[in-house]
Amino acid sequence: MLMEPSFGSHDLSSLRLLTLGGAPATPDLVRQIRESFRVPVAVRFSSTEIGLATGTVPGDSDEVVATTVGRPLPEVDVRIAAASGETGEILVRSPAMMTGYWRDAVATAASIDADGFFHTGDVGWLGSDGNLRITGRAKDMYIRGGYNVYPAEVEAVLREHPSVALVAVVGVSDAVMGERGKAFIVPRSDAPSIDELREFLAERIADYKIPDEFEFRSELPLTAMFKIDKEALK
Repeated sequence: MLMEPSFGSHDLSSLRLLTLGGAPATPDLVRQIRESFRVPVAVRFSSTEIGLATGTVPGDSDEVVATTVGRPLPEVDVRIAAASGETGEILVRSPAMMTGYWRDAVATAASIDADGFFHTGDVGWLGSDGNLRITGRAKDMYIRGGYNVYPAEVEAVLREHPSVALVAVVGVSDAVMGERGKAFIVPRSDAPSIDELREFLAERIADYKIPDEFEFRSELPLTAMFKIDKEALK
């Protein structure tokens, strides 16, 4: 919407709140949305199975809206399947949660544990401020030379580069390392060099998380929900 040439000619005075979900945004994009639409911006974490689980509130900073999915909503319990303060699978228990998958007791038992928590498949951690931070999907994780790499973390850093418009990182098979990372990038008008991207990443994340390969494309495949189709990329 912000890129639409006629954006400034529309009457947006009826808007009260703009919410984001489905994919992360940068603090700069959140600021642009807030200033252009002139309404507070919030983010939500939800799924078909659990309904709304967490969210930010008007007044939270652009940084919080961009880098977290907020705090658990009333009557919602969030648990991290890991030691205290560590990253692990996000579990949610809520009165708005489904009772189970239709006529699929096996899938239901695999997803909802004995304590009534739904295993989301998302990986993250709860900060001391109470905000939930998502680092990726468990199924997207790949193991490079014995080290776990979550693509969402690498993608978040690459999106900060001014010459990167879209990015997706996947794990591909490797005879020596087991798996290696490959980044698919849609550049802005001026494409960065691979060396430039490697240096940019080296200042921000561990060496083993830096993709081994980079491929530039004019576009990336999308799912019906307009998310990048990583299965198609693989």
